[in-house]
Amino acid sequence: MPLFYSRDMEQIKFTWQQCFAYMYAAFAQITDGGLSPEEMKNIKQKVRRWGGDQQEFDRFCNVMQDAMTWFNQTTDNKVRMETLETIALQLAHEEWFGVENRHLVISDLINIAMADNCFHDAEKEWVSRIAGVWGVDVEW
Repeated sequence: MPLFYSRDMEQIKFTWQQCFAYMYAAFAQITDGGLSPEEMKNIKQKVRRWGGDQQEFDRFCNVMQDAMTWFNQTTDNKVRMETLETIALQLAHEEWFGVENRHLVISDLINIAMADNCFHDAEKEWVSRIAGVWGVDVEW
């Protein structure tokens, strides 16, 4: 289970599903300056997959709420993007997070970016950056 630190250096453990929710929300919010309803719907669909098909709806809602609370602990986008990068780096060292899952997340990020029918340069930059951490080639 991934470990992060609060501003008070308190250890906080999150599930990988919460990390994906944070990663996707941070990506959508920060790269184009907003989180549209279409992007949020898309994010929820993708995050739910990481919890398994049979995940109870209430548990899934808690995952999303916890991730958004984590996300909203700061309004500093630099801190948010550093957290996103930390998640990507931690995932890079997970045995279960192989090439197929890496491509799936990159595809998810592109789909989230396109949910509002616009693929901004900042979104492309961050997709490329995360893909680079994971050794995944992205072609535009």
